[in-house]
Amino acid sequence: MSEIPQSVLDKFFIDSGVKSLVLNDYGFTSQLSPHGDFNTYMGKELAVYRLAVLLSIMEGTYINDPNLGINLMSYIYKPLTDDVVSLIEIELRNKIDTYEKDLSLLRIETMTDTSTKSIYFKLFLKYIPSDEDITLDFDFVKSIQALIVRAR
Repeated sequence: MSEIPQSVLDKFFIDSGVKSLVLNDYGFTSQLSPHGDFNTYMGKELAVYRLAVLLSIMEGTYINDPNLGINLMSYIYKPLTDDVVSLIEIELRNKIDTYEKDLSLLRIETMTDTSTKSIYFKLFLKYIPSDEDITLDFDFVKSIQALIVRAR
């Protein structure tokens, strides 16, 4: 089985008007809940959903955009120092600025717990279309290599 050349993929996405796998140009997205219900996300909920998707994707897993996602795996085996936390904060800022069109990151608060090898992030965001504030809690638990995202 031969691979599709990247130039062909790029042309397809340009011709189709697709700019990114995260940004949704239709203004809504939908998904099925575990109970089979159909949920539609629009507005602020859609922006938070896109950000949650961005945070839960490992960088390099999508062929169309190898930079999509967060590269948290590179921090799994590093000591939990202030420098490592700062590097993760910089990566979060860069990815949100690059991929999210409706949210502006105002600030990040962090707290580390060396006993559980966890980093707790609180992202303070502004939903640009309506100027609403959003807080997103984002836990990176190194010991089980897990990612937990909650929004309010």
